[in-house]
Amino acid sequence: MNDTGDPSQQKAFETGPKRYYPIHLEGLRIETVLDFAIYLKQSSLEYVLYRSANLPFRERDRKRLVDHQQKTLYIEFTDKKKYHVYIEKHLSSIMKDDDIPLQKRGKILYSSATNLVEEMLERPHLRENFKRSENIVRNTVEYVLNNPHAFKSLLSITSFDYYTYTHCVNVCAYGISLAKALKFDSQEELYDFGMGSLLHDVGKSKISRYILNKPGKLTDDEFRIMKCHPEFGLEIVQDSEDISAESLAIIHQHHEKMNGYGYPQGLKGDDIHPYARIAFIADVFDALTTDRSYRKALNTFPALRLIKDEMDGQYDFDSYRALVLLLKK
Repeated sequence: MNDTGDPSQQKAFETGPKRYYPIHLEGLRIETVLDFAIYLKQSSLEYVLYRSANLPFRERDRKRLVDHQQKTLYIEFTDKKKYHVYIEKHLSSIMKDDDIPLQKRGKILYSSATNLVEEMLERPHLRENFKRSENIVRNTVEYVLNNPHAFKSLLSITSFDYYTYTHCVNVCAYGISLAKALKFDSQEELYDFGMGSLLHDVGKSKISRYILNKPGKLTDDEFRIMKCHPEFGLEIVQDSEDISAESLAIIHQHHEKMNGYGYPQGLKGDDIHPYARIAFIADVFDALTTDRSYRKALNTFPALRLIKDEMDGQYDFDSYRALVLLLKK
């Protein structure tokens, strides 16, 4: 039995009345109790129960699965929340486990982060989610600080399909690497940047899905509504004790442009917070390199060329140069 599916893509699989969700074997910690049942995939339509819920996961269980090349496991889709709660609880130990390849740790982190942001966009006022964000961001910061190849690893993992929740995680991942390259390299500086960039589009939770997912060009009225999302985001998070002023600046200013023609305030040059200038470049780069309903993704260097040729005066040059240098490594 050999299954090479990739759980980081987070697709659900249906068979009869049940739906199944792929998970990483490497994310399961030895001597922990799993409160979800595990299934193995035998064919495109057949999933068999491997072990019931509420049993301890032993080393012999892990070894047996590895020996049978079962690195992608499955859970019932209804247990997805339980699984992600489990991963978040053990995320720090997973990310520090050198027995797990760097790329695989990145995939587990990315999957956990996208799940959290998707939940936050559905329930943006739930304060518990800000605490969960702190855990995700601190682990992302440590991943970037401790691994010289983290940026390239994250770049290869990120989704190329555009959803608001994957976009938020992509901007966070790219932005932390950019901030580090620009010498914002203390853990607390990078943490503040990471929180702001992970939550930078939380205000879109107040925008109708029709506008967010519209395949064609927005009307003037629709674009006016869309341009409110930084202020909506500020309203959602500004009373949280878990969010710093630096993080708030990213949420509020990530669409400001160096020439003063951005929104919502029309700030110019040095009036824009340095973190927001970095987030602007990460935001634009991810938007250009992911598939949208109205256009296909650009490859890396055509995207950089478009930014240089068509957005002159809008972006912070130091942030752009740092992105180019990271991508050339």
